[in-house]
Amino acid sequence: MVMVRVMVRVRVKVKVRVKVKVRVMVRVMVRVMRRSAKIDDNHGEIVRALREAGCTVQSLAAMGKGVPDLLVGVRGFNLLMEIKDGDKPKSAQKLTKDEFEWHAKWRGSVLIIYSVDQAIKIINRIRDKRG
Repeated sequence: MVMVRVMVRVRVKVKVRVKVKVRVMVRVMVRVMRRSAKIDDNHGEIVRALREAGCTVQSLAAMGKGVPDLLVGVRGFNLLMEIKDGDKPKSAQKLTKDEFEWHAKWRGSVLIIYSVDQAIKIINRIRDKRG
């Protein structure tokens, strides 16, 4: 039996470059909420009167961005109503910039209502026409 002694020289050159990219992603959910919708003082009064007159009423005031305040259903007919307080000075009854732009782009009609009496008169006209 022959023993062979083998010496192996191993040169290992190890370059270790470790690039550690630590990305810390902090997800902060910030719910951007617009300010509470400003509704006119007579808004609730007009809604109540329309409902008492047999209309279905959906308030859209919280949508903002110029969308009219109310969606009103009467005798199979839908109305969009923008509520303005007729008791306030004329300057306070003007449409906001957003409202003006929305109304200009809308291809349907939007009624601007200043009082309960005006809203009820419009509803009664529709009822008379629709039988």
